[in-house]
Amino acid sequence: MVELGVRVISLGWAYFRSWFNCLDAMAIGLSLAVSVLLEGVLGKIASLAVALRLLRVFRIIDEVGVGAEERMEGLREEIAFLIRENESLRGEMMHLRAK
Repeated sequence: MVELGVRVISLGWAYFRSWFNCLDAMAIGLSLAVSVLLEGVLGKIASLAVALRLLRVFRIIDEVGVGAEERMEGLREEIAFLIRENESLRGEMMHLRAK
């Protein structure tokens, strides 16, 4: 719950634009409520809520994948720029050596 609170405070209501984040928040709230309020047979239902917490693993994997792809795109652009710059500098060097 603390982690959820920090995320909502830091990202604002935009946090809930992702369906993974909404599902995560519901799983956290449900598991907390069920584990605190229910016992006995209903406590077994709590195990379902705990199982839903496993979906957080998929959310984390998804976020890592998206972040890595965004970083890779930036690196690809930077590499392309450096290749063009390198070719330009080589051309200038060849021109200066020819003089």
